[in-house]
Amino acid sequence: MKDACALPTHPKCGPPACSYTYRNESGKPVLIANRYNRKDGKFFLPFDVLRSEWKAPVARPLYNLDKIINADPTQAVIFVEGEKCADALAGLGFLTTTSFGGCKALSKTDLTPLANRPVTIWPDYDDAGESYANSLKAALNNIGNFRTFQVTISP
Repeated sequence: MKDACALPTHPKCGPPACSYTYRNESGKPVLIANRYNRKDGKFFLPFDVLRSEWKAPVARPLYNLDKIINADPTQAVIFVEGEKCADALAGLGFLTTTSFGGCKALSKTDLTPLANRPVTIWPDYDDAGESYANSLKAALNNIGNFRTFQVTISP
């Protein structure tokens, strides 16, 4: 969920364009993904709420974890690339999630709350999205999730 930035301004980058809060199972903030926009693209700087430092925690929760935990276990979770996409679909009434750091950091995300749940993987339509979807599907199968569906979107 997009939150107003209630954290210290980054000493070099200033205030973020937007922030996304990752919460634990009870809804307490643990990680804030701060998005910065530059002429050459976007970048993210994480803020570890528990340690109060500008660094991603080693163990990372799923985005919208508290909503997933409290949802009916038969309700499908749509796993997308990025918080912005997750929030857009959540605004339409879907249960959504993503991981902080993309496919290169997927192994740092605790996926066990998705075990035995129906999960739809909806990647970006590019090579990185395909890699992310394949990595995610393998990781979900490793935790015993045999109800994973991969969605491929054509241009």
